[in-house]
Order: sequence, then structure tokens, then C-alpha cells
Amino acid sequence: MHQKIFSLQNYILIILLFLSGFCSYSQQEDLLEELKNTIAEAPQYDTLKLNQIDSLRQELQKTSPEELEDRYRLNHQLLQEFKVFNQDSAFVYGLQSRELAEQLDSLPLIAEAVVDLADVSVAAGMYKETLDYLDILDPQEIP
Repeated sequence: MHQKIFSLQNYILIILLFLSGFCSYSQQEDLLEELKNTIAEAPQYDTLKLNQIDSLRQELQKTSPEELEDRYRLNHQLLQEFKVFNQDSAFVYGLQSRELAEQLDSLPLIAEAVVDLADVSVAAGMYKETLDYLDILDPQEIP
């Protein structure tokens, strides 16, 4: 009798494991389908991103060269928009942000711009350049 109970328990355990595997497989199928749908919608996401970028670029073009803080903010936003979309463009806007921060003589903005440049560099696999940027910063000087 003890063996029959043990066998019955093993049988139930096997069924439960099988069902949990089936549920897991079903969940994987659902996730795979969701991923396929998201990939199919990629052009829509690209269009939204490009529209946002165009809007920021237009705003930057309308901003007077004397409005350094506004220009810095817009360059920084463009860098953020391009960071995962186009690293070359992100880098260009990062360099412009750094230049504007230096013109503003703002240590916090300079630090932010340098960290942004390091971030773009590491994402591009440019590890030496990342370290070079980070070496520029002295944490003791940043408020």
C-alpha cells in the first residue's frame, strides 16, 4: 500500500510538472507573439521618434544664439533622443552641449555634458574615450 501511495504521489507530481511546463510554453508563445507584434510596429515607433527629433531641431533653430541655457537644454534633449537611436548624432549634440555649458561657465552643466559624452562613448564601445571623459571631472569640484 505504501508503494501505491508513493507511486500515486509521483504520478500526480509528474502531471503537475507537465502542466506547469505546458503553461510555461503557452506563456512563452504569448510573449513571442507580443514581441513579433512590437517588431512589426517598429516603423511607427521610428516615426514618433523622428517627429520628436524634428520638433526639437526646429525649436533649436528658432532659438537665438544668445540664449545659451535654452540652447543647452535643447541640445541635451536631442542627445537623449538620439542616444539609442543614432549614437553619432548623440555624440555631436553632446559636444555642442559641452561647448554651451563651458560658455555658460556652469560646472554642473559641464559635468552633465561630460557624463553624457562618456555614456554615449561606452554605448558605442569606445571605452578609452569614456575613461578620458570621466578623467576630466573632479568630483570634489562638482556642487
